[in-house]
Amino acid sequence: MQSETLPILVGVEKACELLAIRKSHLYQMIAEAKLRPLKLGRRTVFKYADLVAFADEAQPIGADDAA
Repeated sequence: MQSETLPILVGVEKACELLAIRKSHLYQMIAEAKLRPLKLGRRTVFKYADLVAFADEAQPIGADDAA
């Protein structure tokens, strides 16, 4: 049985794929300081753990109505 290792860093395309969003929305979230990218030379990358944390903290649809 093979164990799958998770990446430490992912590029813009993979981040969009993981979050199921378009690149323009990703850049909007960066501008709003909701996500913090890293620069490796010319590449923009994200910590995989930061993407998971962002998704975990996201509010479910209709969560505002429950209060």
